[in-house]
Amino acid sequence: MTNAVAVGKVEMPHQAMSSSAAILIFFALTFVWTWSLWWLASLTKSGWPGLSSVLFLASAFGPGLAAILTALMFEGVPGLRRWIKTCLNWRLGWRWYALAMLVPPLIMGTALAVQWSIGVRSSRSS
Repeated sequence: MTNAVAVGKVEMPHQAMSSSAAILIFFALTFVWTWSLWWLASLTKSGWPGLSSVLFLASAFGPGLAAILTALMFEGVPGLRRWIKTCLNWRLGWRWYALAMLVPPLIMGTALAVQWSIGVRSSRSS
Protein backbone atom coordinates (compact mmCIF):
# COMPACT_ATOMS: atom_id res chain seq x y z
CA MET A 1 0.00 0.00 0.00
CA THR A 2 2.82 2.41 0.82
CA ASN A 3 4.47 1.66 -2.52
CA ALA A 4 1.29 2.60 -4.38
CA VAL A 5 1.15 5.93 -2.58
CA ALA A 6 4.84 6.56 -3.23
CA VAL A 7 4.46 5.61 -6.88
CA GLY A 8 1.37 7.81 -7.08
CA LYS A 9 3.32 10.74 -5.65
CA VAL A 10 6.14 10.19 -8.12
CA GLU A 11 3.76 9.96 -11.07
CA MET A 12 1.95 13.21 -10.32
CA PRO A 13 4.91 15.52 -11.08
CA HIS A 14 5.72 13.39 -14.14
CA GLN A 15 2.14 13.77 -15.40
CA ALA A 16 2.25 17.51 -14.76
CA MET A 17 5.57 17.78 -16.58
CA SER A 18 4.21 15.67 -19.43
CA SER A 19 1.16 17.91 -19.63
CA SER A 20 3.31 21.05 -19.71
CA ALA A 21 5.54 19.53 -22.37
CA ALA A 22 2.50 18.60 -24.45
CA ILE A 23 1.18 22.15 -24.28
CA LEU A 24 4.57 23.59 -25.25
CA ILE A 25 4.92 21.14 -28.15
CA PHE A 26 1.39 21.94 -29.32
CA PHE A 27 2.08 25.68 -29.40
CA ALA A 28 5.49 25.20 -31.01
CA LEU A 29 4.07 23.01 -33.78
CA THR A 30 1.17 25.40 -34.33
CA PHE A 31 3.50 28.40 -34.49
CA VAL A 32 6.03 26.76 -36.82
CA TRP A 33 3.40 25.40 -39.24
CA THR A 34 1.27 28.55 -39.39
CA TRP A 35 3.99 31.16 -39.54
CA SER A 36 6.12 29.17 -41.98
CA LEU A 37 3.25 28.92 -44.40
CA TRP A 38 2.36 32.60 -43.94
CA TRP A 39 5.97 33.51 -44.69
CA LEU A 40 6.02 31.31 -47.81
CA ALA A 41 2.66 32.77 -48.90
CA SER A 42 4.04 36.30 -48.60
CA LEU A 43 7.09 35.34 -50.69
CA THR A 44 5.01 33.76 -53.47
CA LYS A 45 2.24 36.38 -53.51
CA SER A 46 3.57 38.39 -56.45
CA GLY A 47 4.87 35.49 -58.55
CA TRP A 48 2.24 32.82 -57.91
CA PRO A 49 -0.93 34.26 -56.38
CA GLY A 50 -2.73 30.91 -56.60
CA LEU A 51 0.00 29.14 -54.64
CA SER A 52 0.02 31.96 -52.14
CA SER A 53 -3.71 31.49 -51.53
CA VAL A 54 -3.30 27.73 -51.11
CA LEU A 55 -0.46 28.20 -48.61
CA PHE A 56 -2.46 30.74 -46.66
CA LEU A 57 -5.44 28.37 -46.54
CA ALA A 58 -3.22 25.45 -45.47
CA SER A 59 -1.86 27.55 -42.61
CA ALA A 60 -5.31 27.52 -41.02
CA PHE A 61 -4.92 23.80 -40.35
CA GLY A 62 -1.90 24.36 -38.09
CA PRO A 63 -3.70 24.08 -34.74
CA GLY A 64 -5.63 20.98 -35.77
CA LEU A 65 -2.57 19.22 -37.15
CA ALA A 66 -0.57 20.19 -34.07
CA ALA A 67 -3.29 18.75 -31.82
CA ILE A 68 -3.29 15.47 -33.74
CA LEU A 69 0.51 15.19 -33.65
CA THR A 70 0.70 16.13 -29.97
CA ALA A 71 -1.96 13.55 -29.04
CA LEU A 72 -0.07 10.90 -31.01
CA MET A 73 3.28 11.83 -29.47
CA PHE A 74 2.12 11.85 -25.86
CA GLU A 75 -0.73 9.33 -25.76
CA GLY A 76 -0.41 7.25 -28.93
CA VAL A 77 -3.29 6.04 -31.07
CA PRO A 78 -5.59 5.36 -28.07
CA GLY A 79 -5.11 8.96 -26.90
CA LEU A 80 -5.84 10.28 -30.39
CA ARG A 81 -9.02 8.20 -30.55
CA ARG A 82 -10.07 9.50 -27.12
CA TRP A 83 -9.39 13.09 -28.23
CA ILE A 84 -11.38 12.67 -31.46
CA LYS A 85 -14.25 11.07 -29.52
CA THR A 86 -14.25 14.04 -27.14
CA CYS A 87 -14.27 16.49 -30.06
CA LEU A 88 -17.20 14.72 -31.69
CA ASN A 89 -19.23 14.44 -28.48
CA TRP A 90 -22.00 16.88 -29.28
CA ARG A 91 -23.52 18.39 -26.19
CA LEU A 92 -26.09 20.58 -27.94
CA GLY A 93 -29.06 19.78 -30.10
CA TRP A 94 -28.55 19.41 -33.84
CA ARG A 95 -30.42 22.69 -34.47
CA TRP A 96 -27.60 24.70 -32.87
CA TYR A 97 -25.01 23.00 -35.06
CA ALA A 98 -27.16 23.57 -38.16
CA LEU A 99 -27.49 27.21 -37.16
CA ALA A 100 -23.72 27.53 -36.69
CA MET A 101 -23.05 25.97 -40.08
CA LEU A 102 -25.73 27.79 -42.07
CA VAL A 103 -25.80 31.34 -40.70
CA PRO A 104 -22.25 32.44 -41.71
CA PRO A 105 -22.65 31.37 -45.37
CA LEU A 106 -26.10 32.98 -45.45
CA ILE A 107 -24.67 36.26 -44.12
CA MET A 108 -21.83 36.15 -46.66
CA GLY A 109 -24.22 35.30 -49.49
CA THR A 110 -26.58 38.10 -48.49
CA ALA A 111 -23.71 40.59 -48.32
CA LEU A 112 -22.46 39.52 -51.76
CA ALA A 113 -25.97 39.72 -53.22
CA VAL A 114 -26.48 43.24 -51.82
CA GLN A 115 -23.06 44.30 -53.10
CA TRP A 116 -23.79 42.87 -56.53
CA SER A 117 -27.29 44.41 -56.67
CA ILE A 118 -25.99 47.94 -55.98
CA GLY A 119 -23.41 47.58 -58.72
CA VAL A 120 -20.19 47.18 -56.73
CA ARG A 121 -17.80 44.87 -58.55
CA SER A 122 -14.66 43.20 -57.30
CA SER A 123 -11.39 44.94 -58.08
CA ARG A 124 -10.07 41.60 -59.38
CA SER A 125 -12.67 41.39 -62.15
CA SER A 126 -11.57 44.65 -63.81
